[in-house]
Amino acid sequence: MGDAPVGGGGVPGGRQVPAGDPGERRWPWESALVRVGAGFFFAVLAPVLSAAAGAPGALSGGLAVGAGVASVGLGCLFAGRRLARYLRVPRLAEFDGVVTGQWHRERNEVTQYCVAVDDGQRPTAWAFMVSRELYLALRPGMRVHVQINERRNRPIRVEAAEPPDAAG
Repeated sequence: MGDAPVGGGGVPGGRQVPAGDPGERRWPWESALVRVGAGFFFAVLAPVLSAAAGAPGALSGGLAVGAGVASVGLGCLFAGRRLARYLRVPRLAEFDGVVTGQWHRERNEVTQYCVAVDDGQRPTAWAFMVSRELYLALRPGMRVHVQINERRNRPIRVEAAEPPDAAG
């Protein structure tokens, strides 16, 4: 099945909200480390390539130092910005909502089961991947209580909420 469905579909009286991306978010360090590592690699590789091309030793050394410092500096700047943006998002979110959609998708020959939950507050429904068992247990229109790692978009706990009239 393809893209995330619009929330509320198949839910009587459901709010029509688009579902967000169900994929897990990566740690900001993963891509920053790649950039910093590339800077160090370039700083080591540049003099070797320059010497092989016959460039003067001073030029190759200056080029290596400049390129290495620039690459590492940009990598650190990138890492700092990503980390700041990452830390602005609360780690945990907990809410009651209504399942507004379910779908599955194939990624690298693995089936990913996705669920959209509308909390009634945000302009988009929460969308995240769940286990196959939980996917089969949930139904559109079902009220659920969700605890999620908002930074990683990874559900910690999803359980059926008690119907409001059963509480009394």
